[in-house]
Amino acid sequence: MGKRVYGVLLHDQAYIDFAGAIAPFVSEGPIGKYIYCATADTSGQYFRMVVEGKANDDSTFEAEIQIPHGYVKFVIVYPEEKKFGFAGE
Repeated sequence: MGKRVYGVLLHDQAYIDFAGAIAPFVSEGPIGKYIYCATADTSGQYFRMVVEGKANDDSTFEAEIQIPHGYVKFVIVYPEEKKFGFAGE
C-alpha cells in the first residue's frame, strides 16, 4: 500500500479541553468533527497526529499534535486516492 491518510474522531470532551489549540485542524462532515492527518501513531505514551493547518495569510503549515489516548474515539485509515466516507467530500 502507498501513502495512507487518516481520519481521527475525538470524544466531545477533547474539543472542549483543547478548543483553541486544535481548532485550525478540525473539519466537519456528516458525522461531526474530525481531524484529517498525514500520519497517526498510537504506539507512544500519547496519540500522535501530523496535520496540515492554514495560517491567517492562507499559507499552509505542518504541525504535530499529541493528545492522551483517552480522547480518541475512532481512527480510520484509507489509501490516499480514496475519499473519506464521513468527510462528505
